[in-house]
Amino acid sequence: MRRFYIVIAVFALVLLCGCSVPSKNQPVSGEIVYVSPDFWPEDRIVSDLPRPDGETYWVLDESHIGRYSMAFTDVTEAESEAYIDTLKKDGFREYSSEGNEVSVGLILFRDGLYLSVAYSDGTLGFTAVTE
Repeated sequence: MRRFYIVIAVFALVLLCGCSVPSKNQPVSGEIVYVSPDFWPEDRIVSDLPRPDGETYWVLDESHIGRYSMAFTDVTEAESEAYIDTLKKDGFREYSSEGNEVSVGLILFRDGLYLSVAYSDGTLGFTAVTE
């Protein structure tokens, strides 16, 4: 149950991280940074995940504590649904989900990796957390 609360807290962090002040265009551990639209990390936590459609907007690299977050813009609702379907085909199973008229969020799990995915109004964000 403790893991569930940790994952929910991380999910909330993804939704609130847009308010932080970014630094330069290089991911720095523990800081939110804006990156180039085609950026994809080589970090061990997320490197084997499929890349969502859209443009990379910001990154929060906390891989030193087993967490990595990203946000993408210009993503349609259909593209976000297709991304989630791709993740499920890649072996992720749904751990928890929540949605309403304007946003969707779910937590997926595979091989010791929790993936919190949220979509709202053209933006897709995810946080990957290792066990």
